[in-house]
Amino acid sequence: MALIGRLFVILFAFLFACLAAGMIVVGAVLYPEFSDLGSGPIDQSAINNILDTDDKKETLNRLAVSLVPLGRDLLSPYIAGRIATGGRFFGREKMFNANVLGKFGGNFTFMGNRRIGKTSLLKEIKRRLLLNDERLRTAEVYGNNCHTTYDVVKIILDHIRPDLANRMAQDASIVDGLPNHLDTLENNIVIFVDELDSILEFDARQNYQLLNLLRAASESDRCRIFFAGFRQVMKAKKNLDTPLHNFTTFIKIDGLSREETNNMIVLPLGRLGIKLDATLPATIQRETGGHPELIQLFCRNIIDHFRQYNKPPTTNELLYLVSVDDNFRTIVYSTFLNNTNAHEKLLCSEEALLVSFYIARLICQRIAKGDLCLENNSTTAVGHSTLNCGSNSRRLSRCTGYSN
Repeated sequence: MALIGRLFVILFAFLFACLAAGMIVVGAVLYPEFSDLGSGPIDQSAINNILDTDDKKETLNRLAVSLVPLGRDLLSPYIAGRIATGGRFFGREKMFNANVLGKFGGNFTFMGNRRIGKTSLLKEIKRRLLLNDERLRTAEVYGNNCHTTYDVVKIILDHIRPDLANRMAQDASIVDGLPNHLDTLENNIVIFVDELDSILEFDARQNYQLLNLLRAASESDRCRIFFAGFRQVMKAKKNLDTPLHNFTTFIKIDGLSREETNNMIVLPLGRLGIKLDATLPATIQRETGGHPELIQLFCRNIIDHFRQYNKPPTTNELLYLVSVDDNFRTIVYSTFLNNTNAHEKLLCSEEALLVSFYIARLICQRIAKGDLCLENNSTTAVGHSTLNCGSNSRRLSRCTGYSN
């Protein structure tokens, strides 16, 4: 019997080893980027350096530096095209502390240009609220996918009351009963609605049936709602007849401040072992106007330069690297087009928009600062700027609000 027992132990150990080896092989196939990791373990001196401090922030910094041999690209928080949350989310702390993460309660509408970070903001709010309340029930609605009140209510109930969502096709009264259905739960509830513009367009035609339902639901002490949008939301703010008034607090989302931009640049790069002087962060703030996506682009170029030359670029070198980066052209052009309607797109060609690096930079600065106001089927920029853009100047000024 003892021999049979040993054989079973050996068999199970063999099967476990095979399973572990298989997982490693499959992981290597599915995630080949991990094959780029530096070889060898972290040395003992690095571990001792981490253990020598009791300061949590300094411990994190030392831990990050010790991981640099694994590869700066792998550890970099500057990932293009990805929603930023957690350690990749920077800025907005004053707004969080003053308005969002205090005592449970309060509804907010974030308004700002596209690609300024509203979606990341909603995701980060959700993440932080869940950290404070594990029983919190949440629902995320993406307005561009919704065309009726039924669509929105169905998504909300799919997340919070799936039992009712499954009966909606047979029971039309469930839609109008949304506030009561949510109020029956003992959990706190938070609803996030991104791209509110699309919802406002169809809801205005039905006398704001949906917004009135959401407003009634939010009257419960256990329900909060966060909206995010662009043009239609800005118009709704001026229209006192919309249910958004006396329902949510409007907060305008602009580019990051000088301090926030500095933190987004200096802290992560420092943890990657790249120390910068004060001129580079100031230059990046000036060139990007605090636009998060453009800041990421500048920082990725710093990392690329450091990998090649083992030192950060000078100010002029960084500006040149960004000016010849195809990703810069793509981001500037797509950001501009994402903030224009069909009529405005006809006023401007890619050639006119990107006639020079200087003009493109100014456009993004205006968008980041919220000075590029796109309303009433026309594009105007607050303030004045003199540009010398040759034969394209008149056409470009019509698109950006700048004039010679």
